[in-house]
Amino acid sequence: MSELTPYQADRYSRQVLCEHVCEAGQTDICGGHVALVGVGAIGSAALNMLARAGVGTLTLIDPDRIELSNLQRQTLYVEADAEAGEPKAEAAARGALAINSTLCVRPVVARVDGANAEELLEGVDVIVDGIDDFRARYILNDVACKMGIPYIYGAVLGSFGVTMSIAPGKPCLQCLFPEPPESWDTAATRGVLAAVVNTVASLQVVEALKVLMGRTEDLAEGMFQIDVWDRTVDVVEIARQEDCPSCAGAYKFLA
Repeated sequence: MSELTPYQADRYSRQVLCEHVCEAGQTDICGGHVALVGVGAIGSAALNMLARAGVGTLTLIDPDRIELSNLQRQTLYVEADAEAGEPKAEAAARGALAINSTLCVRPVVARVDGANAEELLEGVDVIVDGIDDFRARYILNDVACKMGIPYIYGAVLGSFGVTMSIAPGKPCLQCLFPEPPESWDTAATRGVLAAVVNTVASLQVVEALKVLMGRTEDLAEGMFQIDVWDRTVDVVEIARQEDCPSCAGAYKFLA
């Protein structure tokens, strides 16, 4: 896309006025492709913002169906979706198109695994993490490292949330956590406040837009941590590890 259409210039005018975006940045956003892996809590909140921002192509990957208990924090869905037990990817696609009918939205009702991850994520500009399966994040991390795709990690639990931007040349998830834990808590076991979901998703969306605009040098360093209950914020510095398998090209989580 060489320039904005009159419709786009009007629709995204307030975003274009932002000094970090301008018309050239919005043009890149409209031509960009984001994959949201998981469109539950974080994923549906991020999708809402990405669709409104004008991201031209959105791939939505999720194997699950909407349940009543999701509605407390999964802001793109309504009671009718839960009553029908809609697949999240399909309901999310419909919701994104209701927000912005000009987008190309690709719903994929599937679970990302080591065998299908590369095919599902081929051609995307950036991966936004909305999953609650910690082991699956190592698959995304391997794909990101192997294919050179920036990956915006994010996770929430209770009132606590974290996010980290992973890109070529930067420390990756396996630099931080060499192995996935044997077990981990999720919203189903520990609960989660919707406020922290939206906070982390907002931070992920900003990082994804930086990638689409070719501003990877502006990606945040380290792992950002926030507790919305205590109103505490911290940034954990992370160094790239020389013995990291993903960084070294040993993608053991891919089939």
